[in-house]
Amino acid sequence: FNYETGEADPKVGLSKLYTLIRRERSAVGKSNTFLVDAGDSLYSYSANYIYDNYPEDIQPIFEAMDMMGYNCITLGNHDFDYPWDYLYNQLDGSGLLSRTIVSNAVYTESGEFPFKTSTIYTRKMKTSSGRTVPVKIGVVGATYSNFSSRRFRYTGFMDGLDIYNTVKAESEQLKANGADIVIAFIHGGVGLLSGANTTVQAGAKLAKLSTIDAVVCAHSH
Repeated sequence: FNYETGEADPKVGLSKLYTLIRRERSAVGKSNTFLVDAGDSLYSYSANYIYDNYPEDIQPIFEAMDMMGYNCITLGNHDFDYPWDYLYNQLDGSGLLSRTIVSNAVYTESGEFPFKTSTIYTRKMKTSSGRTVPVKIGVVGATYSNFSSRRFRYTGFMDGLDIYNTVKAESEQLKANGADIVIAFIHGGVGLLSGANTTVQAGAKLAKLSTIDAVVCAHSH
């Protein structure tokens, strides 16, 4: 159902996405899959309606993502459409806070990072020959560095660092710490290998790095 148009839409929906995710987990084994999201979860008329009318409730999209077993997420600029206390409490209340990875958001005054900047998961994966082997998966997330000023002005409160340089440095550290695979998931587009706007649309440049094995992009519509 499309809540923006008020009409049924059989081609889209989180339930359809979850069907595909469950199918893939069944085909290769759940331990051989890793589910990430690259931001803008709180972006729809329904999210705005819930915020305006039921500010104490946890947004259903975050509850669903927790139930679907997302391994980690990053945030998009539209997630920052909402005041900081609201966003933080939504992540905390849904159980996603500990799985939120944002490497390029930093408090302006203290210089501290409100979220994990990167982390390594050790998973027991099965090879095609049936062997079970431990694999260290390093993950680094990054958000759109301008955030948002729709309901809460983040200027002077939180700074967004350059996506490419931040993720590059984190990936190098992850490899140095023993990660076998490094996944970067950014709220930024694919972009070009050179030229304008590669700091935000950094996907292609990041994919060329030897310290990054997979890139998930978002933001570009």
